[in-house]
Amino acid sequence: MMKFLVLVVCVAVVSGYYTDVDDKIDVDHLVQDPAQLRAYIDCYLDKSPCTDQMMGYKKHIVDAVANTCKNCSPLQKHKLEEVLKVAVVKFPEALVEMRKKYNIDTKHFADMAAELAKYD
Repeated sequence: MMKFLVLVVCVAVVSGYYTDVDDKIDVDHLVQDPAQLRAYIDCYLDKSPCTDQMMGYKKHIVDAVANTCKNCSPLQKHKLEEVLKVAVVKFPEALVEMRKKYNIDTKHFADMAAELAKYD
């Protein structure tokens, strides 16, 4: 059993992916429920409390955008792409606020969006 745990930890470290986020998030439900999606956005903007799951994503926002989501797994990229497609349409002002809050320039955001589009 110990050898298995060591192997799992080694694979997680070697992969370089964000391993501390909950990949079981139901993105389909999230994008179909504007109130829930807004709750995530408000958490990221420090306008409302965050759940543990929300905090898991929040702590990687700047790094993910600055590094074109290179530490995101393919599944994480796909899920983020699905959320961003809806957020851009339903909450464009909130995305502008997030760019300002996290000091994300337009080029970095565009680069990340282009990378995520591959996982649509």
